[in-house]
Parts: sequence; C-alpha cells; structure tokens
Amino acid sequence: MKDPLAPNAFRKNIAIEPAISGDEEQLLGLYSLVYEKHYPIALGTDPAIMSALIKSENCLWLVARDLSAGRIVASTVF
Repeated sequence: MKDPLAPNAFRKNIAIEPAISGDEEQLLGLYSLVYEKHYPIALGTDPAIMSALIKSENCLWLVARDLSAGRIVASTVF
C-alpha cells in the first residue's frame, strides 16, 4: 500500500504557515477568485480587517503557499 504521507511533487512545494502582514493583497485575490464578490463576511473582502486578524493574538490565520509559484493557494482562519 502506498504511504499517503510520502513526499510527492505537489506536497513538497506547499508550505502551511501563519499569514503575515503583507499577505492581504494575495488573500484578497484568492477570496475574489474563489467567491467572486459573494464572500459573506468582511474578513474575506476587507483588507483592514484581514490585517487586524493577521496581527491579532486571538486569531490564527493559516495559509498554504505554493513555494514554486510564490503565491497563496489556500487559507483558513481560527
């Protein structure tokens, strides 16, 4: 049986890490691409709210970065 956690070309180019200040533009682009203008809460559409949440100690915003392309390809907020 193939090990599902074995390295592969896709997985080795993706890093899961906390969002940082400066990620807001890419996050806005990602949310716009996926949801168009229909994301129901401001954290996906308002760069000031994104920035505040990224800097907040009460929030964890994780992003998946495609290291080969240098872009954010997914995100989640806790």
